[in-house]
Amino acid sequence: MSEEAKNWAENINNGTATLAQVPSEQRTEVSNALALMPNPQDTVGDADAKEKAQQAIDLISHNGLNNAVGTIKLGRHAPFQWGQKQEFIGGVEQLVSTLSLESLINAKSQGATFGALSDNEMRILASSATQIGSWTMRDKKGRVTGYKIGEQAMKDELDKISKIFLRAIKAEEINKESAQLKSDPLGLFNN
Repeated sequence: MSEEAKNWAENINNGTATLAQVPSEQRTEVSNALALMPNPQDTVGDADAKEKAQQAIDLISHNGLNNAVGTIKLGRHAPFQWGQKQEFIGGVEQLVSTLSLESLINAKSQGATFGALSDNEMRILASSATQIGSWTMRDKKGRVTGYKIGEQAMKDELDKISKIFLRAIKAEEINKESAQLKSDPLGLFNN
């Protein structure tokens, strides 16, 4: 996300600009920036979803991405950026874990019962939440060392994850509006 889009979003949020003033070619990016900005009316879930969406967006342009993805091992090696790769992998694994946990919670809410899950079962669950789990490469100790997929496919999947979190925010807003309409269908009690 560009700094210009973030600046527009901040100005709109502060009331010093409107979305109509934003050049048409930047409106989508500015709208996405607005959706990610904290808002006093946010629920804890909204704030968490915005944080996770922003994390996925940040990973798309992370310096460690080039070192962590690729189908050829030599292509995943970039000297002088050792910490960047681990930072990228840590961020991706944190997102995948969050999605896996949400999948587990959703499955339980629909009646699924689980005993203690093995590491392998948790990996299967992670793979059901996002393709990243199936791309993971591990060393002999089970630590993630990279992802056996092309750079663009990884960026596309991270973009998809950010959109999942943004859709969750939109769904929550729709649910709030629906609840408001049910409790005050004619809008007589607003303000």
